[in-house]
Amino acid sequence: MILIACILPAFTVCRRLPECDGEWVSFTSPQRDFAIVVPRHLSAVPETNNPPPGNVPRIRFQLLAADNPCKIYFGVERIDFPERTVSLEPSLALDGARNTAVSSAHGQLIAEAPIGLEDNPGREIRISSGQKALATQRMYIVGDHLYVIFAVEQDTDRTNPSVLRFLNSFQLRGKGAL
Repeated sequence: MILIACILPAFTVCRRLPECDGEWVSFTSPQRDFAIVVPRHLSAVPETNNPPPGNVPRIRFQLLAADNPCKIYFGVERIDFPERTVSLEPSLALDGARNTAVSSAHGQLIAEAPIGLEDNPGREIRISSGQKALATQRMYIVGDHLYVIFAVEQDTDRTNPSVLRFLNSFQLRGKGAL
């Protein structure tokens, strides 16, 4: 088993796990604010931090399995900012999220493009890490929440179709966000 360092904040090590064939199922967050399609053999384990005053709360879903044949590490994170902060300057918030991801990876930004989800601004980035990892990350500002959807795979010249299937399946639910 090969270990690689994950390239997102708060992730230290993740497993390099082989192609996602088989059944995929819809996962809806316990808060019911988003849904995403994941390989059946992955399970979502929510992690909620309890930040000290002045820090930003976040909820992370790491989609992992002991015998994951995907060779891909999947995750979704929602970061809750104080009211009327990131919604006023979404471009600055996306810049900050991008810079944090690249810095945490000790990697290199290799691609960046503006994207959107419904009427919400976003950005897609790809980061190459010196540890032979390639991350594709989509970030959306929804009100005063930042959603980060990401997949980390073996360094390659092209994105695994399973990564795109995962990223493209992200949907906001309910009021669009909490």
